[in-house]
Amino acid sequence: GTGTVLSYTISGITETTSFYAVATDDISGCREILNDSAFVVVHPAILTNPDSLNVCIQDNILVHGNPSGGSGVFTSHLWTDLNTGSSTGYNLSDITTAILTAEIGSATTGTINLEYVVTDDNGCTATDTSIVTLTGMDSYLITDIICDDNNTSDDSGDDTFTFTIEIGGDGDSDWRGLGQTGQLGQEVTLGPFPIYDGDIAGIITSDICNQELPVNITAPDACSMDAPCNIVGLVAESFCCRACSAGNIFTYISNMENFEVLTEQNLALDKRTRMSSRAMLQRSNSGFAVDNITNGNSSTNPDLTITAMEETPWWEIDLSGNFDLTTINIYGRTDCCNTTNYDYTILVSNNPFTDFNLANVSSSLGVNVFTHSQTGGNLFSVAANTTGRFVRIYLQDTNQLQLAEVQIMGTSHASTNPYNYIWSDPAIGNTADPDCLAPGNYSVTIEDTVTGCQIVKNIVID
Repeated sequence: GTGTVLSYTISGITETTSFYAVATDDISGCREILNDSAFVVVHPAILTNPDSLNVCIQDNILVHGNPSGGSGVFTSHLWTDLNTGSSTGYNLSDITTAILTAEIGSATTGTINLEYVVTDDNGCTATDTSIVTLTGMDSYLITDIICDDNNTSDDSGDDTFTFTIEIGGDGDSDWRGLGQTGQLGQEVTLGPFPIYDGDIAGIITSDICNQELPVNITAPDACSMDAPCNIVGLVAESFCCRACSAGNIFTYISNMENFEVLTEQNLALDKRTRMSSRAMLQRSNSGFAVDNITNGNSSTNPDLTITAMEETPWWEIDLSGNFDLTTINIYGRTDCCNTTNYDYTILVSNNPFTDFNLANVSSSLGVNVFTHSQTGGNLFSVAANTTGRFVRIYLQDTNQLQLAEVQIMGTSHASTNPYNYIWSDPAIGNTADPDCLAPGNYSVTIEDTVTGCQIVKNIVID
């Protein structure tokens, strides 16, 4: 009958586009052939190039859809990330063109599963998939950063550290770098490295794609936290003896530390010092800052205290006893390496500092904190007006702390002398100056009651 729409499915067609004549037979057996009355358009064919792609992690790659067939006129292309792959960190662009751009420079190794759909101008579509596999090094993991004080718990200058590194990625290849080799996905322990050489920056290389992977390791704080136990200077090596009225012997132990400072003077001169690090290319020593030379020109005074380039470098002094401090004068270097326009933090404490980290130690109980912004000149002074024994100076920056001289002005305090004297003969008592000892062999243990440091001296009285 008229107005009837008939549709048929034809299979097995191999041509891209075919035209067919439709013959109709009525009930009387009459046939009519309608030329060009119908045509069949075959759906497009897709050959993504390639279906499976193995590439190294690099800036970007191109994946070709390569559509064919259908009408030959393709009106739309659409690439879709199926989100079933294991790789992350990549970016897909040009997703509505026949050629997809995959930016994989920051991606992790693994797979990217893609789907490609093309449509021709007859509205016919075709779909295909492509799997991109990324190989190479993509990450590193640092664990187990361990400090070693090398059996000198009071000397942070020789502290070293080790760490464990694991290079992440995919592929069967060794890596090389930081003086070591390893395999992807395996942990390797590196070191020891001197802590005060600072952070480590290196390059890991691999035969996979000739890759280079930058790595950065932050050096830990030093673990030698004990104050230096060096009180040998408290007792002279020689002793002055004279006869006393009782016919016995009087001995006088000369104390090299002056704990009776009644008028203001420089308490820092020749006292024990230490520093966070030491510059490798310059003559440097922490004690140069208390040698009574304020000249900051290294050409005429090479004895300057200079740290290595590091974050918040510091210098510290032990005044050997608690003093009433008034002013701290700091002389910097003058002939180069501008020491102006820097921020300083000065810490004062009656007890040894328990941390090297500036933020941690500044918030410690009993630590007095003074700050100063230097805006010109090589000398600045800080009004302390507090009691203290240990003084530490920080530079609040990543730079070199460069000192010519540090003067700490003050007078003695009621608790200035921290030392006990323990004699082999208890009857002598806690004194540095026993009177009228009989001839014989004696020993005295001098103990710093603040740091716990001790020294033993043997004395023979003839």
